[in-house]
Amino acid sequence: MKLRQKGIILVSVPLVFEIGFMLWLMHLLNVADDQIDRLSRSQLIIAEANSLTSSLVAAGSQVIMFKLTQKESLRLKLDQTISEFPASLAKLSELAKGDERREQHVEEMKASLLSCNEFITSYRKKLGIDSGPFDVITLSNQARAAEKAVNSLLKQTRRFTEEEQRLQAEYPGGAEGARQRVRLFLWLSIIFNVVLSIFLSLFFSKTITRRLAVLRENALLLASRKPLNPQLAGNDEINYLDQVFHNVAIELTNAEQRKQEFVAMISHDMRTPLTSLQGTLALFASGTYGELSDRAIKRVKASETNIFRLVNLINQLLDMEKIEAGMLEMHAADIRVAPLIHHAIESIRGFAEQNEIILEDPEISDEIQVHADEQRTVQILINLISNAIKYSQPGKTVSVNVIESGQFAEIQVIDQGLGIPSQYTQKIFDRFQRIDRGAEKHASTGLGLAICKAFVEAHGGQIGVSSVEGKGSTFWFRLPLKKAPTGE
Repeated sequence: MKLRQKGIILVSVPLVFEIGFMLWLMHLLNVADDQIDRLSRSQLIIAEANSLTSSLVAAGSQVIMFKLTQKESLRLKLDQTISEFPASLAKLSELAKGDERREQHVEEMKASLLSCNEFITSYRKKLGIDSGPFDVITLSNQARAAEKAVNSLLKQTRRFTEEEQRLQAEYPGGAEGARQRVRLFLWLSIIFNVVLSIFLSLFFSKTITRRLAVLRENALLLASRKPLNPQLAGNDEINYLDQVFHNVAIELTNAEQRKQEFVAMISHDMRTPLTSLQGTLALFASGTYGELSDRAIKRVKASETNIFRLVNLINQLLDMEKIEAGMLEMHAADIRVAPLIHHAIESIRGFAEQNEIILEDPEISDEIQVHADEQRTVQILINLISNAIKYSQPGKTVSVNVIESGQFAEIQVIDQGLGIPSQYTQKIFDRFQRIDRGAEKHASTGLGLAICKAFVEAHGGQIGVSSVEGKGSTFWFRLPLKKAPTGE
């Protein structure tokens, strides 16, 4: 899947479950509200039924007491009690509305209460409480009917109350139980959604992170010009980016190969005629082809120097190509340092004399030996000494010194030249880095020190410079000392 699709799933799946949980929660809330409403009504019905039963008992007691005492206060209480019956029944009717079973109970209670009211009305006339005719036979019949109605009303009220209590028992915990169930479901839904979100995040991020790690590694491999990891499977954006990396790597490899072939071809085609021309000029300068005037000899030597510079530039380009391609070959062995330094000084002495620089040949102990490639070490020395000569004023001195530093031999090239500004002491070892001093008598490609650094680091050593601007510089490099012999 594409990253966009994974993102949609990561968002939509928890959202769908959340919507489902919300709908179910709304259902539970409605059920809880219904239960709470039913329980509340049931409690009110029980209370009102009990109140009605109490009023009936009180009315009977008040009739008997009034008959015995004929007190006016008892009559007033009886009237008040009787007047409360219709209100109680009306309230019960309101509470039972919408429930057929409850409405039926209330209607039966109304019928029983009507018979009681008829007896009470006739009896009040007999006692003279109310005016109007009454019939003894009718009163007797009404008394029997009222007694039966009262018993029926009490029985109906008790049954009504028992049914409401049974209804409450069907909802354990009551209203608080319903609320507790809603709270429990709410917490469970929250926990489920959190776990689901974490699972989806880990599931997708694990694959994405792993694939991004491959891309990051490929970027590092591409920068170091090493083979990339196998191409990722899939058709998402990460796979597309990985394809781009592989295509870029192929193009870079092809371009690098074409560049190397071009440089090798040009270098070979240029170095051969230049070497031949250099030899011919040397013969001219030595008088092999006849005596030359001083001016001609000066011109020939200048041309020979320029050709030497061109050949040296070609050699530097070839060395840099080998370094960049990882084809630099080192043949390390235990060698003495003194002969290397003497050889490098003699190789560059003519250049020093031409620039009127005093090149000191130091006395170095033959006991100091390093484990290094002889040819590359001499090349490092020649590059550093020639640089010291180029940037020194006529009459100044360039010297070489060797000291032992731990497991390394430190070789120092010391000059009394122009010095190097502090901001350039690290940059000058990078490719094509040159110090802008305005017009200089010696042009430079900025490759020499970069090549020296690559050669030294290939030995496992270090290179650096300490300099004071206007007073001179000390270029140094460290090579590992001769390997200690293994035990017998």
